[in-house]
Amino acid sequence: MTVLITVERFVAVCFPFRTSTIFEIRKTIRYIASTLTFAVCLNIPRWFEFIKWSYDASSSSWSSNSPRQLHKFPAYTLIYQKGTWYFFVYAVPLASIGILNVLIWMKVSLIQKFYLINNLH
Repeated sequence: MTVLITVERFVAVCFPFRTSTIFEIRKTIRYIASTLTFAVCLNIPRWFEFIKWSYDASSSSWSSNSPRQLHKFPAYTLIYQKGTWYFFVYAVPLASIGILNVLIWMKVSLIQKFYLINNLH
């Protein structure tokens, strides 16, 4: 969601006349829905990492939440938990936010120089 807000800010600053066509209500709903769908799909394997808690009413006790066999596979740990998770949760959002903010800063600097050169205040 943070990346979507950054993209919206980038479009609003760098392409102000196209903002209304790019971020219409329907398109915005599609952007949010696609982001939520991607987040759910990314987290599906995490739902199978643990066995859920269950309550036994006859003995008035809870059964423990124990890990499943997924943690025993080194490929799962390396590819999903370390690779995919860090790439999509940390690297892509931070890189996109950083790049878009630098582009916004460059556009604002260019506009400020234009105003200073033409004595427009």
